[in-house]
Amino acid sequence: MSYRLLDGDLLMRKCLDDAQRALSVLLEVAGVDERLVGVAGHSYGGYTALYHAALDPRCRWACISGAVCSFETRRREGTGITLFETVPGLTRLLDTHDVLSAIGPRPTMVVSGTKDKYSRDADKVVAKIANDFITELRVDREHALDQERFDAIIEWIVDRVSDQ
Repeated sequence: MSYRLLDGDLLMRKCLDDAQRALSVLLEVAGVDERLVGVAGHSYGGYTALYHAALDPRCRWACISGAVCSFETRRREGTGITLFETVPGLTRLLDTHDVLSAIGPRPTMVVSGTKDKYSRDADKVVAKIANDFITELRVDREHALDQERFDAIIEWIVDRVSDQ
């Protein structure tokens, strides 16, 4: 990471480049319907899905789990940020609700836990967005992706792709 910064590069750029390349490869596969392709992730994968969907319109839907929390809350509660988000000046430019709102109007699911330090205020972040594109699932649990949340995510994804 340090050498990347010294060279003027960022882990975020590398991760998003990898994610976009993977999506490009998928879209080249015969029989893949581009209208059905989206991104989903939990924790670090959730951060990747959040930023990827915000920047890449080929993502027709997004599911972000355990990764929607304002920078203010993370800073106040001493929750670390991922190296992925280590971008000088990032918080002067935007907050999580800005990134999340950039996904709209594409369908988006935000999954969070009230006891999860990485998604503690996800409900407040979502509330800052005038939206009808976000489905929110908030549970009274910690960070680990449990079977109930996993099943809800799969059901939501199947509903999205079945509508096409």
